[in-house]
Amino acid sequence: IFEFLGGTVISVGITYFEPVLDAKYPNMGYLIIVVVLSIFAVPMQIFGAASQEEIVPPGKVRKIPLSVLFRQSFKNPFFRKLSLMFFAMGLSWYGVVSVEYYWCLYVVGDGASYGTACLISIVPAVLSGMIAAPVANKFKNKCTSLMIAYGLFGVTNLVFGILSLKSTSSFLLVVVALQPITLFAGWGQSMLGGMIPDVVEYSELQSGGLRMDGFINTLISFWQKIGITLGTSLTGLVL
Repeated sequence: IFEFLGGTVISVGITYFEPVLDAKYPNMGYLIIVVVLSIFAVPMQIFGAASQEEIVPPGKVRKIPLSVLFRQSFKNPFFRKLSLMFFAMGLSWYGVVSVEYYWCLYVVGDGASYGTACLISIVPAVLSGMIAAPVANKFKNKCTSLMIAYGLFGVTNLVFGILSLKSTSSFLLVVVALQPITLFAGWGQSMLGGMIPDVVEYSELQSGGLRMDGFINTLISFWQKIGITLGTSLTGLVL
């Protein structure tokens, strides 16, 4: 929920401030925003890591070579599947976000209006995290909840994609489309996050007691970042 809220703040901020900065410093608006965000983000990352405290005293510390961590991780079939899902999520969701922004910029004629659409989408973003667990509990299966979420996500994108070809209310369509799309994307992402501990547990069982919480979290997150990079850059390339 807070990831979506934070992302919304950034989206709104960029769509409103980038044109202002670009007018004063031509073709430098995005770069200035990235530098400013980095100045805040890097210290926050360091503080977040440095301020953590182990509640349960750790057992005997084992120095495990990086090659062993990689080998054991990729031996786990569920690690490979979840990494692929995180990659697909980054590719699809951030691709959709990029397309929506360019829709506002070129079709609606006002890139800043995307920020307004994102603000309206805060409600489904918050609700998404509350829907995921009850659905998983009902079916007693996280995968079922995940499949429902991303199935609806895909169908919704397809429907609004077809409708956009004949739309005369461009901005209204963006606002309406983002509500269910955000809901289903957040629901699916919540399920993916909830599966990471399961993958960690299975890796520990499979490796005979090798616990790799941090490494597996980091590596799975890395595949999401690759998906995000491709999802956003390919949008520009296609355009």
